Amino acid sequence: MSAERIDLDFGRTARRPQPLGLALLGGGILAAASGAVVWGSAWSAQATQSGALAALESRAAQGASQRARPAVLSAAEQAQARAAQRVARDLQTPWSDLLSALEAAPHEHVALLGIEPSLARRQVRLTAEARDPESMIDYLAALQGDSRLAQVALVSHQVQAQAPGKPLRFTLQAAWGVAP
Repeated sequence: MSAERIDLDFGRTARRPQPLGLALLGGGILAAASGAVVWGSAWSAQATQSGALAALESRAAQGASQRARPAVLSAAEQAQARAAQRVARDLQTPWSDLLSALEAAPHEHVALLGIEPSLARRQVRLTAEARDPESMIDYLAALQGDSRLAQVALVSHQVQAQAPGKPLRFTLQAAWGVAP
């Protein structure tokens, strides 16, 4: 028996590269190169921003440690500051809650004549007229039961003998924004 000869060709001729394959290879190389350029510029921008932030933080720390004396305000500037504080306090007054509480109270036989707020003391003074003492007491009890008002008290009352029907004029005082 004789062995058959096998021809192995290890040096086979290479295939020619396809144009599509070359185009894809070139595109991939270009994409990788542009990505590297973008990454490098982002890295340098981040380093620049970090340096600027560190400089700002060090200046802020220096400024905090070397606080300047407060400036002395003139009389006109002090008056303007007080006026601005009054306006800010007025804007913080819960007017909608206060008026809603007054509207929620039964007022079929009660006429509200005046509302005098005292913003500094966070109080309101109400002047009203009632048809009879029971209506006045009901109105007072309704305001005392409202959680938006506190320390509701009858300050004075007087029968209006000259007016038709002899209504009862009374004054109430209430606070707001205070724990009851």
